[in-house]
Amino acid sequence: MIRPRSLPFLVLLAALVALGGLAVDMYLPALPTIGAEYAAGPDRVQLTMSVYLLGSAAGQIVIGPLSDRFGRRPVPIGGFVLSPPPWQRSPPPRCWPSASPPSTAAAHRRPEPPIDPS
Repeated sequence: MIRPRSLPFLVLLAALVALGGLAVDMYLPALPTIGAEYAAGPDRVQLTMSVYLLGSAAGQIVIGPLSDRFGRRPVPIGGFVLSPPPWQRSPPPRCWPSASPPSTAAAHRRPEPPIDPS
C-alpha cells in the first residue's frame, strides 16, 4: 500500500491530475480525422470536446459527494459493476489505429480514379 506522504503517492497523484490534460492533447490532433470519418462539420466535431469537458466536470461533481458518503473504494467498484461488459460496448471507429492495422488500412480505402490527361 502506498503511504499518503511518500514519493510514489505524489507521483501517482501527479499522473492522475495530468490524465485530463493528456486526453485533451491527444484528442485535438484527431479532430479533422474524426470529422472526415463521420462526415461531420467542424462545429459538430468541436462539440464533442465540449461534451467531454462537461462530462468530466459533472463526473467530479457527482463522484465527489458519493465517495464522501460511501468511501473511496466502493464508488469505483460500483462504477465497474454498473458499466456494460466489453462485448456489449460499441466497436471502436475505423479511424482508431488499433481498429485497423497498417497492413490492412489500404484495403479500406477507395482507389482514386485515374486522371484523364486530355
